[in-house]
Amino acid sequence: MTQYRQFIKSQEVDEVIVCLLCKDSWDRPIELGPCGHIFCESCISEYWCRSVGSSCLPGSERPVALVCPNCSCAVEQSERPNRVLVNKALEVQVQCTRCNWKGTREQSQNHTCHPQPPSEKMEVPASTNNTSESDEHRSRLSSHSGGMHLSPEARNMSRANNGFAYQHVSSNDKEWKKYGLTQMEYDQIVSLFMVFDTENKGFLTRSQLRQLAFSLNYVNRDEHVDRMLFEMGCDETGGLMIQDLCAWLGKHRPNPQALCGLSRFEYNEALLQFRGYDLEGRGFLDWKDFRNLCLSNGYAKTEAEAQKIFCSFARTSKNYINLYEFLLFCKHRQFLHGEGTAEAMAPGSRPQRLPHRFPGAAAAEIAMPFSTKYKKKQYCMLM
Repeated sequence: MTQYRQFIKSQEVDEVIVCLLCKDSWDRPIELGPCGHIFCESCISEYWCRSVGSSCLPGSERPVALVCPNCSCAVEQSERPNRVLVNKALEVQVQCTRCNWKGTREQSQNHTCHPQPPSEKMEVPASTNNTSESDEHRSRLSSHSGGMHLSPEARNMSRANNGFAYQHVSSNDKEWKKYGLTQMEYDQIVSLFMVFDTENKGFLTRSQLRQLAFSLNYVNRDEHVDRMLFEMGCDETGGLMIQDLCAWLGKHRPNPQALCGLSRFEYNEALLQFRGYDLEGRGFLDWKDFRNLCLSNGYAKTEAEAQKIFCSFARTSKNYINLYEFLLFCKHRQFLHGEGTAEAMAPGSRPQRLPHRFPGAAAAEIAMPFSTKYKKKQYCMLM
């Protein structure tokens, strides 16, 4: 699956600097050894997560094998390509798919779109038996859902409440227990369902289910969407109700070893937080975006504290934090529960780092939180 890109080439380019996966000019390219094929870092990371997720052995530290998507050669190392070629890729003229800005690939790294009018954020249905903990989780959900990494159409949607079609049972009725979910998991699913129901009809079409499933990485192929619909008792057109989705998720529990030590609720929450700032879908955050994430979510009180966290991950060879590292960060400090700041990080207790040789390897370890009875067509939750 080709991932959504904010900046696409606006000129013909030499095939030498074209990624073999996304067919666009390189963006932070990675050269695989010994074959020498080159891909965008986010593209090869996503490919490995999707393709080798089913080959990961429970408890193993790395996937069984990493291969080149082009020649199937076993990958022994990865590194940055020749600097001359990298500079050539940085000079390519690109266009922003959001605001039609044009400039070079290098200039796009500092580009900021003009602010869009904020859409009304959807709130999780109120409960008649709220606890302070439930209120806190609902508050976080409503804030994250507005900044989810969605398709361009879903991102610009209007969320007016007029004629809203949902009819949810109050928390007193403990609806979530019917599906084998916790109350927090149920509230989270309802919130996400509402985000993708852009027409406020109370159900999802196949296209909307596809957006939800791909954005949250439940599946990785179109045929898997059809299989989901079949399992839920829906035809290929969709008409998926919230009850159908809850029942399906209740039967497809995630593999605990694939969640980086987080609960499913925490895992999804961390994913929403990260993708709220990874708007281009690259799979990593630069310093500016990571700083904003930390400050807005209370992970750091000051920019200096955020920088300490950032520097504990960023090495000399890179100036970003990827999703896998962010999940380890959430697990390490339990920030999802509001505990600790950068100052509380004790010496010697720094989070693990992603192996530099394989930018997508560690991410592939958590590529399959959801396991099913199907061996040949397994569903995949991409990191």
